[in-house]
Amino acid sequence: TDEQLNAVKATLDVHDVVNMQYTSGTTGFPKGVMLTHYNIINNGLGIGDCMKFSEKDRLCIPVPFFHCFGLVLAVMASITHATTMVPVNYYQPLTVLEVLEKEQCTAVHGVPTMFIAMLEHPEFKRFKLNLRTGIMAGSPCPIEMMKRAIDEMGMREITITDGQTEASPACTMTTT
Repeated sequence: TDEQLNAVKATLDVHDVVNMQYTSGTTGFPKGVMLTHYNIINNGLGIGDCMKFSEKDRLCIPVPFFHCFGLVLAVMASITHATTMVPVNYYQPLTVLEVLEKEQCTAVHGVPTMFIAMLEHPEFKRFKLNLRTGIMAGSPCPIEMMKRAIDEMGMREITITDGQTEASPACTMTTT
């Protein structure tokens, strides 16, 4: 009921932990990172702002939702900017290329090896992509890969994000 909902709402705070992400990071020892509503929503807002996301964008999400890349850099950035989310069940380069074309996605997120696999796929050139932006992150982003994403995939506003799970997760990000 509305009364029950309001009673529960009254017990909540924006700084309550809403998500626990597990990471081993640079230590190699798994640890649970407790993220709050405030952490992930504001990080997603900043990410979407840096990509100039809007309701006109369509983000292909081949990164997992159980990781900060999928949860915050994709889902929360989309929610805070009314961007359409186009999830992919699991990453396969050909599947992602097909989704990018069929759904006319304007953005895609991935680690450098995901972009390499798409660009190097034997069928890559047959796809008509409508990309504008996205994030390459998760490991160092080679300059040549960035140039290829811009020149061959049309991602003239691609960004790089660096961070750590404990920061929920972005610490720094390039702008478009």
